[in-house]
Amino acid sequence: MNDARVLRWCAGAGVLTAVALAVAVLVPGIPPAPDSSAATVSAWVIGHRAALQTAAMVTPFTLFFGVFFLAGLFSLLRAGRRNSEILPMSVMLAGLTTLLLPMTGAIAEGAIAYRAGSPGSVALNRFAFDILSIAGVLAFIPAAGMTGAASLQGRTTGAFPTWLVWLGWVYVPIGLLGSISAVSDNRGWFMVSGAALFLLGVWILGACLAMWRTGTTHRRAG
Repeated sequence: MNDARVLRWCAGAGVLTAVALAVAVLVPGIPPAPDSSAATVSAWVIGHRAALQTAAMVTPFTLFFGVFFLAGLFSLLRAGRRNSEILPMSVMLAGLTTLLLPMTGAIAEGAIAYRAGSPGSVALNRFAFDILSIAGVLAFIPAAGMTGAASLQGRTTGAFPTWLVWLGWVYVPIGLLGSISAVSDNRGWFMVSGAALFLLGVWILGACLAMWRTGTTHRRAG
């Protein structure tokens, strides 16, 4: 199996990563406000139990497919005349951290969905809900490192088109600001988090497109 075909498969894995991420985020719907009472959060959990279970089951697929996406991205960024191992490795490590943090949230999500409605579950639901929320938004920090380093390397090697380079750089401040919602009850920061999540999904799809085009070009050249 040649590298060009593997790169295209990694691009496909990246698309599936973005799809799994979108499903995991959108299926549960709009969560309660950060400063909601434990009873309000518990009532929301009970009413969205099936959706939370679905999201908890889908989230691990972001890690499964994401590993292949990151491997393809690492390979893409290492190519070029001015090759450097530092930035591609930084992208790989930051990307893995980005994928692992939501897994913590998925465990909490599964716990609250499993225990929803059981005696004494109100406090547990609130605790697990906070873990789910915090783990999700903290993932924006390593994601900012991933997009920033990838854009810098992609610009240097020509692996990324100009629009994708700028999108990665724009995401850095938005992702870092979006992570503030982990320690703030202000709804405005959660709107920034939503924008950061959307831009991250677009950036992943753009990186997949860059990988697919490179793989297709190498296939034709071969």
